[in-house]
Amino acid sequence: HTGADVCIESIQPSGTLEEITAHNEGKESRLHYWIKCFTVDALLKRDGVTIQEESRIDLKERIPTETELQGGSNPRPDIYHEPTGEVYEIETLYGTDHKKITRTIDRYEGVNVKRVNVVLPNLTCLRNLSDILRKTQEKPGEMFHNEVQFWTLDTVERELLPLEDVVSRLADMQERSEKLW
Repeated sequence: HTGADVCIESIQPSGTLEEITAHNEGKESRLHYWIKCFTVDALLKRDGVTIQEESRIDLKERIPTETELQGGSNPRPDIYHEPTGEVYEIETLYGTDHKKITRTIDRYEGVNVKRVNVVLPNLTCLRNLSDILRKTQEKPGEMFHNEVQFWTLDTVERELLPLEDVVSRLADMQERSEKLW
């Protein structure tokens, strides 16, 4: 197996997960959809919910996908996590640049959400790391009106990995590599 094959196998959805996650046909790539499914799965896992033990309808209500929110410009988040009032937006940045992230976050101005979470594919996150780090903030209101958090994928543990952990792991790897020389 190549690295790409292993990555695909680790995020490709199946079964109930595909049934409860809306696919915005023609407007999102396969990778975007797969990461959306991965994120729904990670949120259910974080909530202690087992897909097999819940009805499909209850799962869709708990974590609606592609459902319009009220307020502001009535945005339609990729994922709305009902228990926390947080939205999750998947940003692959294919065919665009990091400014797309800012436009996506700005759509939630005037919308009652606790936090806007931006989930990026791992390589996209690394490739745009300096631009993404500039978008992070100490307090809500400095760059964006809402609290914002960036995530990427931990495909081994099948959970979301906060940007802070990515930066910490990279710094640790750099430190260890410097000791080799």
